[in-house]
Amino acid sequence: MTKLQAALTASVLAVLLSGCGATPEQTVPEVASISQAPAASSSPASAQGPRARLDTTAAEQEKWARAYWQCMKDNGARVDDSEKAKLTGFVDPSQASPETFRACAAKKPNFVPEEMDPDLNPNYKQQWHKHVECLKAKGMPIVETDDGWSWKSSNVVIPPNADELERECQIEAFSAG
Repeated sequence: MTKLQAALTASVLAVLLSGCGATPEQTVPEVASISQAPAASSSPASAQGPRARLDTTAAEQEKWARAYWQCMKDNGARVDDSEKAKLTGFVDPSQASPETFRACAAKKPNFVPEEMDPDLNPNYKQQWHKHVECLKAKGMPIVETDDGWSWKSSNVVIPPNADELERECQIEAFSAG
């Protein structure tokens, strides 16, 4: 998974996890950076689960994540029973066999819409730049980096509607051909 894909996955997961303990006016204790997402499973490419669209709702993504998590559990994976794990569908790859991953491959969601996948979208870089410019124009205190964006400082105040702004800008930037 590229840094850009990891950034996008983290962005989508942030939307899913909003409200899990963060306050609307939360301050960031350190300069934020987007970390690498978990490694992809060894599932065959032919058995793919649902893929997000630009207009996919958080409720749809949560439903997909929970179905995948439950499938992994039902097929013998040792899973984290936390609500956060269920919301994201995260299963530690070391806690499940390749057979379990294969059994659930058709339920494993891909939270990155095709338009936001740099490997599938030849206009990705230009559209990502438009996305960041849109966020900045709407008041997000960010700076563009080579592989995404970062907060302007370590004590930035995150706007209470940050998730809504992110979604609006993704649709605006990546819907344009």
